[in-house]
Amino acid sequence: MKKIPAVLSFRRVRQSVAPAAFATVLLVAASTTCAANRVFLVNGNVLAFQSIEWRGVSKEYRITTAQSVLPVALKDVDHLEVDRPADFDKAAKMVEAGQNAAAIPILKAIADKYEMLVWDAQAAGLLGRAYIAQKDYSRAADAIETVLKRSKPDTVPLATLRAYWEALAGLKRNEDLRKALDAAIGHGTRPTAAQAYLVRAGVEKAAGKTEEAAADYLKIVLLFDNLTEVQAEALAGAAETLEALQDPRAQEMRTRLIKEFPSSPFAVKQAAK
Repeated sequence: MKKIPAVLSFRRVRQSVAPAAFATVLLVAASTTCAANRVFLVNGNVLAFQSIEWRGVSKEYRITTAQSVLPVALKDVDHLEVDRPADFDKAAKMVEAGQNAAAIPILKAIADKYEMLVWDAQAAGLLGRAYIAQKDYSRAADAIETVLKRSKPDTVPLATLRAYWEALAGLKRNEDLRKALDAAIGHGTRPTAAQAYLVRAGVEKAAGKTEEAAADYLKIVLLFDNLTEVQAEALAGAAETLEALQDPRAQEMRTRLIKEFPSSPFAVKQAAK
Protein backbone atom coordinates (compact mmCIF):
# COMPACT_ATOMS: atom_id res chain seq x y z
CA MET A 1 0.00 0.00 0.00
CA LYS A 2 1.35 3.39 -1.03
CA LYS A 3 0.24 6.40 1.02
CA ILE A 4 0.30 9.68 -0.84
CA PRO A 5 -1.73 12.88 -0.77
CA ALA A 6 -4.82 12.54 -2.99
CA VAL A 7 -8.43 17.89 -9.39
CA LEU A 8 -8.02 16.37 -12.62
CA SER A 9 -10.68 14.59 -14.65
CA PHE A 10 -9.94 11.16 -16.10
CA ARG A 11 -12.56 10.52 -18.73
CA ARG A 12 -14.08 7.17 -19.44
CA VAL A 13 -11.63 4.32 -19.72
CA ARG A 14 -12.29 0.95 -21.33
CA GLN A 15 -8.74 0.01 -22.10
CA SER A 16 -6.94 -3.25 -21.46
CA VAL A 17 -4.54 -3.07 -18.52
CA ALA A 18 -1.39 -5.08 -18.17
CA PRO A 19 -1.55 -7.30 -15.07
CA ALA A 20 0.12 -5.74 -12.06
CA ALA A 21 1.74 -7.67 -9.25
CA PHE A 22 0.86 -4.96 -6.77
CA ALA A 23 -1.88 -2.41 -6.17
CA THR A 24 -1.70 1.35 -6.44
CA VAL A 25 -3.29 3.04 -3.44
CA LEU A 26 -4.18 6.65 -2.88
CA LEU A 27 -5.10 7.93 0.57
CA VAL A 28 -6.64 11.36 0.87
CA ALA A 29 -4.95 13.54 3.44
CA ALA A 30 -7.09 14.61 6.36
CA SER A 31 -6.92 18.24 5.28
CA THR A 32 -8.15 17.44 1.78
CA THR A 33 -11.72 18.20 0.80
CA CYS A 34 -13.04 14.73 0.03
CA ALA A 35 -15.64 16.06 -2.41
CA ALA A 36 -12.74 16.77 -4.77
CA ASN A 37 -11.78 13.09 -4.82
CA ARG A 38 -14.60 11.34 -6.59
CA VAL A 39 -15.43 8.40 -8.81
CA PHE A 40 -18.04 9.16 -11.46
CA LEU A 41 -19.83 6.01 -12.53
CA VAL A 42 -21.34 5.18 -15.91
CA ASN A 43 -24.79 4.94 -14.30
CA GLY A 44 -24.57 8.57 -13.15
CA ASN A 45 -23.75 7.94 -9.49
CA VAL A 46 -20.84 9.73 -7.85
CA LEU A 47 -18.78 8.28 -5.01
CA ALA A 48 -16.62 10.54 -2.83
CA PHE A 49 -13.67 8.58 -1.51
CA GLN A 50 -11.28 8.77 1.40
CA SER A 51 -8.86 6.40 -0.29
CA ILE A 52 -8.67 4.71 -3.67
CA GLU A 53 -6.71 1.66 -4.74
CA TRP A 54 -6.14 0.44 -8.28
CA ARG A 55 -5.90 -3.33 -8.69
CA GLY A 56 -4.39 -4.14 -12.05
CA VAL A 57 -4.94 -7.89 -12.00
CA SER A 58 -8.69 -7.68 -11.41
CA LYS A 59 -9.04 -4.38 -13.32
CA GLU A 60 -10.98 -2.66 -10.60
CA TYR A 61 -10.75 0.16 -8.12
CA ARG A 62 -11.18 -0.47 -4.41
CA ILE A 63 -12.52 2.70 -2.84
CA THR A 64 -13.04 3.59 0.79
CA THR A 65 -15.93 5.94 1.45
CA ALA A 66 -17.13 7.34 4.76
CA GLN A 67 -19.49 4.36 5.01
CA SER A 68 -17.75 1.34 3.48
CA VAL A 69 -15.13 -0.21 1.21
CA LEU A 70 -16.38 -0.88 -2.31
CA PRO A 71 -14.95 -2.63 -5.38
CA VAL A 72 -15.67 -0.73 -8.59
CA ALA A 73 -14.95 -2.43 -11.92
CA LEU A 74 -13.06 -0.39 -14.49
CA LYS A 75 -15.85 -0.87 -17.02
CA ASP A 76 -18.27 0.86 -14.63
CA VAL A 77 -16.14 4.00 -14.27
CA ASP A 78 -16.83 7.05 -16.40
CA HIS A 79 -14.06 9.17 -14.93
CA LEU A 80 -12.16 10.07 -11.78
CA GLU A 81 -11.32 13.34 -10.09
CA VAL A 82 -8.12 13.17 -8.09
CA ASP A 83 -6.26 15.97 -6.34
CA ARG A 84 -2.98 17.18 -7.77
CA PRO A 85 0.16 15.45 -6.41
CA ALA A 86 2.17 17.64 -4.07
CA ASP A 87 5.29 17.72 -6.27
CA PHE A 88 3.61 17.93 -9.66
CA ASP A 89 3.76 21.71 -10.08
CA LYS A 90 7.34 21.75 -8.85
CA ALA A 91 8.36 19.18 -11.46
CA ALA A 92 6.42 20.99 -14.20
CA LYS A 93 8.26 24.24 -13.43
CA MET A 94 11.56 22.37 -13.54
CA VAL A 95 10.79 21.09 -17.04
CA GLU A 96 9.80 24.58 -18.16
CA ALA A 97 13.07 25.92 -16.75
CA GLY A 98 15.13 23.26 -18.50
CA GLN A 99 16.00 21.47 -15.25
CA ASN A 100 15.11 18.16 -16.81
CA ALA A 101 17.55 15.90 -14.97
CA ALA A 102 16.15 17.07 -11.62
CA ALA A 103 12.53 16.75 -12.75
CA ILE A 104 12.77 13.22 -14.13
CA PRO A 105 12.94 11.27 -10.82
CA ILE A 106 10.06 13.31 -9.38
CA LEU A 107 7.90 12.63 -12.42
CA LYS A 108 8.80 8.94 -12.42
CA ALA A 109 7.66 8.69 -8.81
CA ILE A 110 4.35 10.41 -9.60
CA ALA A 111 3.71 8.18 -12.61
CA ASP A 112 4.33 5.10 -10.47
CA LYS A 113 2.25 6.15 -7.46
CA TYR A 114 -0.67 7.39 -9.55
CA GLU A 115 -0.97 4.46 -11.93
CA MET A 116 -4.52 4.55 -13.37
CA LEU A 117 -5.26 7.47 -11.04
CA VAL A 118 -5.23 10.31 -13.58
CA TRP A 119 -1.88 11.87 -12.87
CA ASP A 120 0.22 9.10 -14.39
CA ALA A 121 -0.79 10.35 -17.85
CA GLN A 122 0.08 13.94 -16.95
CA ALA A 123 3.44 12.95 -15.49
CA ALA A 124 4.22 10.80 -18.54
CA GLY A 125 3.78 13.78 -20.82
CA LEU A 126 6.20 15.89 -18.80
CA LEU A 127 8.61 12.97 -18.62
CA GLY A 128 8.45 12.75 -22.39
CA ARG A 129 9.23 16.45 -22.72
CA ALA A 130 12.14 16.16 -20.30
CA TYR A 131 13.67 13.25 -22.20
CA ILE A 132 13.08 14.92 -25.57
CA ALA A 133 14.97 17.97 -24.32
CA GLN A 134 17.86 15.60 -23.65
CA LYS A 135 17.44 14.08 -27.14
CA ASP A 136 16.58 10.77 -25.47
CA TYR A 137 13.64 9.96 -27.72
CA SER A 138 13.65 6.28 -26.78
CA ARG A 139 13.03 6.90 -23.07
CA ALA A 140 10.46 9.55 -23.96
CA ALA A 141 8.50 7.09 -26.08
CA ASP A 142 8.79 4.33 -23.47
CA ALA A 143 7.49 6.58 -20.67
CA ILE A 144 4.41 7.58 -22.63
CA GLU A 145 3.74 4.17 -24.16
CA THR A 146 3.42 2.77 -20.64
CA VAL A 147 0.34 4.96 -20.25
CA LEU A 148 -0.96 4.51 -23.80
CA LYS A 149 -1.01 0.74 -23.45
CA ARG A 150 -3.78 1.04 -20.89
CA SER A 151 -5.52 4.13 -22.26
CA LYS A 152 -7.53 5.28 -25.25
CA PRO A 153 -6.41 8.41 -27.13
CA ASP A 154 -9.33 10.42 -25.77
CA THR A 155 -8.31 9.70 -22.17
CA VAL A 156 -4.72 10.90 -22.55
CA PRO A 157 -3.93 14.65 -22.29
CA LEU A 158 -3.15 16.34 -25.58
CA ALA A 159 0.22 17.56 -24.27
CA THR A 160 1.17 13.94 -23.57
CA LEU A 161 0.16 12.85 -27.05
CA ARG A 162 2.12 15.70 -28.64
CA ALA A 163 5.24 14.66 -26.71
CA TYR A 164 4.72 11.07 -27.88
CA TRP A 165 4.38 12.07 -31.52
CA GLU A 166 7.53 14.14 -31.25
CA ALA A 167 9.39 11.20 -29.70
CA LEU A 168 8.28 8.88 -32.52
CA ALA A 169 9.40 11.44 -35.09
CA GLY A 170 12.76 11.72 -33.34
CA LEU A 171 13.15 7.94 -33.48
CA LYS A 172 12.08 7.92 -37.14
CA ARG A 173 9.39 5.40 -36.27
CA ASN A 174 7.36 6.71 -39.16
CA GLU A 175 4.85 3.90 -39.39
CA ASP A 176 4.14 4.02 -35.65
CA LEU A 177 3.77 7.80 -35.89
CA ARG A 178 1.31 7.47 -38.76
CA LYS A 179 -0.77 4.93 -36.81
CA ALA A 180 -0.74 7.10 -33.68
CA LEU A 181 -1.86 10.16 -35.63
CA ASP A 182 -4.57 8.23 -37.45
CA ALA A 183 -5.85 6.89 -34.11
CA ALA A 184 -5.95 10.39 -32.63
CA ILE A 185 -7.79 11.72 -35.66
CA GLY A 186 -10.28 8.88 -35.61
CA HIS A 187 -10.93 8.56 -31.88
CA GLY A 188 -9.62 11.67 -30.14
CA THR A 189 -11.43 14.80 -29.04
CA ARG A 190 -11.76 17.63 -31.55
CA PRO A 191 -8.70 19.52 -30.22
CA THR A 192 -6.69 16.29 -30.29
CA ALA A 193 -7.80 15.44 -33.83
CA ALA A 194 -6.96 18.95 -35.02
CA GLN A 195 -3.47 18.78 -33.55
CA ALA A 196 -2.97 15.34 -35.08
CA TYR A 197 -3.94 16.70 -38.49
CA LEU A 198 -1.38 19.50 -38.03
CA VAL A 199 1.41 17.08 -37.15
CA ARG A 200 0.47 14.71 -39.97
CA ALA A 201 0.39 17.57 -42.46
CA GLY A 202 3.85 18.64 -41.33
CA VAL A 203 5.19 15.11 -41.73
CA GLU A 204 3.67 14.83 -45.20
CA LYS A 205 5.04 18.21 -46.22
CA ALA A 206 8.54 17.28 -45.05
CA ALA A 207 8.31 14.03 -47.00
CA GLY A 208 7.41 15.87 -50.19
CA LYS A 209 3.79 14.70 -50.16
CA THR A 210 2.49 18.17 -50.91
CA GLU A 211 -1.00 17.20 -52.04
CA GLU A 212 -1.63 15.12 -48.93
CA ALA A 213 -0.28 17.89 -46.70
CA ALA A 214 -2.49 20.49 -48.41
CA ALA A 215 -5.53 18.26 -47.93
CA ASP A 216 -4.87 17.93 -44.19
CA TYR A 217 -4.29 21.66 -43.73
CA LEU A 218 -7.55 22.39 -45.55
CA LYS A 219 -9.41 19.90 -43.36
CA ILE A 220 -8.29 21.86 -40.30
CA VAL A 221 -9.30 25.17 -41.87
CA LEU A 222 -12.74 23.89 -42.87
CA LEU A 223 -13.64 21.37 -40.18
CA PHE A 224 -12.04 22.97 -37.11
CA ASP A 225 -12.68 26.65 -37.82
CA ASN A 226 -13.85 27.20 -34.22
CA LEU A 227 -10.50 26.06 -32.80
CA THR A 228 -8.54 29.28 -33.10
CA GLU A 229 -5.43 27.76 -31.55
CA VAL A 230 -4.76 25.73 -34.71
CA GLN A 231 -6.13 28.02 -37.41
CA ALA A 232 -3.12 30.28 -37.94
CA GLU A 233 -0.71 27.41 -38.49
CA ALA A 234 -3.24 25.56 -40.66
CA LEU A 235 -3.90 28.62 -42.85
CA ALA A 236 -0.16 29.19 -43.27
CA GLY A 237 0.42 25.55 -44.13
CA ALA A 238 -2.47 25.58 -46.58
CA ALA A 239 -1.15 28.75 -48.24
CA GLU A 240 2.34 27.30 -48.65
CA THR A 241 1.32 23.89 -49.94
CA LEU A 242 -1.38 25.21 -52.26
CA GLU A 243 1.10 27.73 -53.65
CA ALA A 244 3.53 24.89 -54.35
CA LEU A 245 0.72 23.14 -56.21
CA GLN A 246 -0.07 26.37 -58.13
CA ASP A 247 -3.56 26.32 -56.66
CA PRO A 248 -5.22 29.78 -56.69
CA ARG A 249 -6.72 29.15 -53.26
CA ALA A 250 -3.29 29.83 -51.79
CA GLN A 251 -3.88 33.59 -51.87
CA GLU A 252 -7.27 33.15 -50.18
CA MET A 253 -5.62 31.25 -47.32
CA ARG A 254 -2.91 33.89 -47.00
CA THR A 255 -5.42 36.73 -46.97
CA ARG A 256 -7.51 35.05 -44.27
CA LEU A 257 -4.44 34.40 -42.16
CA ILE A 258 -3.26 38.01 -42.25
CA LYS A 259 -6.76 39.38 -41.66
CA GLU A 260 -7.88 37.04 -38.86
CA PHE A 261 -4.55 36.46 -37.07
CA PRO A 262 -2.44 39.56 -37.84
CA SER A 263 -0.19 39.19 -34.77
CA SER A 264 0.57 35.53 -35.39
CA PRO A 265 4.17 34.75 -36.40
CA PHE A 266 2.68 32.71 -39.23
CA ALA A 267 0.87 35.81 -40.50
CA VAL A 268 3.98 37.97 -40.19
CA LYS A 269 5.94 35.48 -42.27
CA GLN A 270 3.25 35.23 -44.94
CA ALA A 271 2.80 39.01 -45.11
CA ALA A 272 6.47 39.38 -45.97
CA LYS A 273 5.99 37.37 -49.15
